[in-house]
Amino acid sequence: MPHRSEERETKILAEIETYLIQDYSPPNMKLGGHDFTHCKRMCKIAKKIWPALKTISEIKEAIESGEITLFILKIAIWLHNIDRSEKFTRLSVEILIKNILLHRFGFTEEEIQPIVDAVSRHSSLEQRAEPALLRALRYCDMLDFGAIGVLRIGAYRHMPYVASDLTASETLPGESADKLASAFAAISRVIEWWTNEGFLPKEIKELDWVRNRFQFMIKFRERCIEELKELGI
Repeated sequence: MPHRSEERETKILAEIETYLIQDYSPPNMKLGGHDFTHCKRMCKIAKKIWPALKTISEIKEAIESGEITLFILKIAIWLHNIDRSEKFTRLSVEILIKNILLHRFGFTEEEIQPIVDAVSRHSSLEQRAEPALLRALRYCDMLDFGAIGVLRIGAYRHMPYVASDLTASETLPGESADKLASAFAAISRVIEWWTNEGFLPKEIKELDWVRNRFQFMIKFRERCIEELKELGI
């Protein structure tokens, strides 16, 4: 992998943020919860969990060999939802990333291919052997939850009002009912990431701030159910 100074890496990341920020903002990014602020939080999360990533055997080897670095992980973070931008929906992920990294920022094919692979597969949760960069990217994505996650889910589902029924009630218009049920299902899915041993490794789960985020999501879900029961709903 090419060697870049820390100063050069910082400059590239700043340039990529400036280059992509409009593509991750309305009206180009219509999916709430996937805007540029999500990428910025994920970059902070990447730095926060980097020491823990170094203790996870499969990722540790990739870090020690130079296969992935915190810089490359942050690059992948900035690109991981770029195909969701209205500006780029007609282009493949590989073409998008090569256009940005190869032609604009001078990355090598060797650097680009793992990023393409990680970005292309990050939304899939299949249980099989996965490259270290993909795992690290997915962990950062999963950890942008907690209290902020409730807001992200609401933004993503374009919630029209507060849920009065956490299942798709027949008394609501079809689309609105689907959104309510979908939002609650999304919260349940986030909780599954915490409870399912195959999603987050113990090295990440043992971090106090990570545990606190998921415990909040669990309590939030339980409290939603309790409040509705108190009202006889």
